[in-house]
Amino acid sequence: MSTKSDIDDGFYQRARSELENRGVTATELLRRHPSQSKTELAKIIGNGVTARGLTMILYQEAHEQTSVRDLARDLLYRKIVQEFPEGWTEDDPVRATVKLGSWHYDVVEFASECEEKATKILQSLATTDRPETGWKPTSSDDEQIRRLFEIHWVRSE
Repeated sequence: MSTKSDIDDGFYQRARSELENRGVTATELLRRHPSQSKTELAKIIGNGVTARGLTMILYQEAHEQTSVRDLARDLLYRKIVQEFPEGWTEDDPVRATVKLGSWHYDVVEFASECEEKATKILQSLATTDRPETGWKPTSSDDEQIRRLFEIHWVRSE
């Protein structure tokens, strides 16, 4: 029976191999497709690449480039666009937390040293600093996202 780590290793190896075959890093792929979700990016690569494998490589590259904060910010933007395609809704805080929960999960799993920062950002978005109804960021440089990271994930940390 396969373990989770065996399966994850398969996802990782498949994504790494396909990226190498295309002569591109995961970070470069992200930059070339600024509004695509990780799932859409995996489909662009094709050949059985999964969003999970791509995520593992993205965080590995971010650690190597000391840019985990920037990656997390970019992936939060993409997750918001994916989960709120018509813009932010006045749903209850639990629903927003659930919709963005996989972003938090990935930060915790692949950059565990940043768990507290990611938790504060998610809590803030869902409760104390909720965006206006209809808010739809156009990039990771959106004022709302930028402010959350300036408050909860200071660059020098």
